[in-house]
Amino acid sequence: MVGPTGSPEKQRDFILEAVAKVGGHVIAWADDWEVSGAVDPLRRPALGPWLREEMGPYNGLAGASVERIGRNVRDALNTEAMITEAGRLLVTADHEGIWDLTDPAQENDFMLKAWASQMELRNIQKRNRDESKRAKTAGRVNGAPSYGFMHVRATPTSKVERVIDQEAHGVLLECVRRILSDTTGTVTVDGEIARLNRAGVMCPSDRLAVLYGREPQGGRWHRKTLAHILCSENALGFHTVKGKVQLSAETSRPVRVAPELWDRATHEALKAKIRPEFRKLSPEVKAERFSNRPVLLSKRADCGNCGNGMTRNGSSRTKGKCVPAYSCQGRARGIPGSEECSPAPIMAGAILDKIVETRFLARYGAGQLMRRIYEPGTGFGSQIAELKAVKARLLADRQAGIYDEPEDAETFQQQFKACNAEIRELEKQPERPGGWITVPTGETVADRWAREDVQGRREMLIEHGVRVEVRPGRNAEDRVTVTAEIPDDPSAEVLAVVEGDPSRPEAPPVETPVTDTPTDRTSVRLAGSTSLVQGPPVLRIILPRPEAPGQVPSRRTRRKGVGLAA
Repeated sequence: MVGPTGSPEKQRDFILEAVAKVGGHVIAWADDWEVSGAVDPLRRPALGPWLREEMGPYNGLAGASVERIGRNVRDALNTEAMITEAGRLLVTADHEGIWDLTDPAQENDFMLKAWASQMELRNIQKRNRDESKRAKTAGRVNGAPSYGFMHVRATPTSKVERVIDQEAHGVLLECVRRILSDTTGTVTVDGEIARLNRAGVMCPSDRLAVLYGREPQGGRWHRKTLAHILCSENALGFHTVKGKVQLSAETSRPVRVAPELWDRATHEALKAKIRPEFRKLSPEVKAERFSNRPVLLSKRADCGNCGNGMTRNGSSRTKGKCVPAYSCQGRARGIPGSEECSPAPIMAGAILDKIVETRFLARYGAGQLMRRIYEPGTGFGSQIAELKAVKARLLADRQAGIYDEPEDAETFQQQFKACNAEIRELEKQPERPGGWITVPTGETVADRWAREDVQGRREMLIEHGVRVEVRPGRNAEDRVTVTAEIPDDPSAEVLAVVEGDPSRPEAPPVETPVTDTPTDRTSVRLAGSTSLVQGPPVLRIILPRPEAPGQVPSRRTRRKGVGLAA
């Protein structure tokens, strides 16, 4: 029988037929369809556990051919020896009966089949290497697509084309928007991978498996993976090998094999923002990095006695039950400046979280939520820089003697003239630098708060500069002071006029444009007013305890007002 190496269905039929001929029956299948036959049988996901005695008793191993037992002579002989020494049988559909390698004729037959399998593997590997080299030279798609892309065929017989995977593209665009629009230094690659893992977004390997019709394995995102995807030239649609952009042999320009996920200006902004993260961080930057703990006020709550940060590692008794609580551990840990922190404040986590949520939403909940979007600009400068790099490579090749022949010199002149012509055309175009624009999202701060998880809500508190101070005492509301430190907030002055001093007339709403320039700014839109907020100095806004409808403000509230604190 000729070695049956057809489809999985045919191989299955051949195995059932071979097993029936020797009077046996199949008790289990080890299907490694997506695993190369060159992989050591002991390391194959399905077959390996059976060979390692991890799956229970069985009498033998059956395969469609010797090449399915091992793709080279060594693996085939090792697998046969392992099975024989264990007292088990070996059956293949390309051999009549059970293999008996104590018979010289059968041993030679087995060796010849294994050797032929090995030669076939070497030929396949050589063809793959040659095809990869040819595809690289021709600028054709080769290998698995990077995250954000997928391979399709327009017709069953057409060439493979690399197109944008819309689902993965949306994931990347959200990461890009959040990283570039961040001005607090808390939205980093580490924070983004934590957010993606919490949201259950499929990692690149799982997304690739789904595209090829396989089951996802539940992998997780990693820091280097996301940073590489965002900073790689693959995102611009270029053909890369080992991280280097491949150049066309005819034009000496980068080979493009797919549409770009974003433009060059956005790509350069990402590299400038992400790559410094991999350097050593200062203690100040480390202190502000986003925490992945599901604690709303992590690094947001301070002790009112000593100023030390409060942590939720204590416990408080509420209604006869011990519940997690925020507490100051400064004196217990011997932190300088906390020697006189007695009694140390402690408050149940649920109570403090509720107080902060109520005051935050009372102040900002009705405000329209704005989103900062990076407008990359024209990007003509980046295109000119790429063309000048092409000219530099051409000159270097000319100086190295590559274009010394007459026909080669003509090719050099044509390419050099084409680059100069394109540069002149681009220089005539008006250059518009990239910047930020602020657009409404159609939802309020309260809407976003309702749909976010704990980490998302904590991120909102960070964006508004919310800090919490807890003092010892009995009344929970009176012990807590919530402040928001944000840049110039004219709407707070409007509220101060209306609520703090009834004798003064209501100030008109503040109207400012929402289009921002590429400076370090953020935008806050509150009910009845629009304010464009720009860099330091910042104002410390006290978020008071909201009064119930019809309730007379307490003496403490009337005395403090709702204005700005120094």
